[in-house]
Amino acid sequence: MSALHDDINDLVEQRPRRALEAGETVNVPDLASEIVESLADLIVCSAPPEEVPRLIAHIVGELGRFIKEKREAGCGRAARRAD
Repeated sequence: MSALHDDINDLVEQRPRRALEAGETVNVPDLASEIVESLADLIVCSAPPEEVPRLIAHIVGELGRFIKEKREAGCGRAARRAD
């Protein structure tokens, strides 16, 4: 069974792939905004209101950590596939 982040990445990668195949420009900020909107839905629908500030702080911290790790390792899944 694949990890959730792999399933999400597979889904997200479809959008830029289709855009590039159609000769269109990939709008990374718009794509990131849509991903953040889904994360907001998860937070609002799943977390008790009193936990939201702590959860957002955790998410921002994890984002920073993952960016650092992936920069050091190379670009995301492409670097892992090369192993």
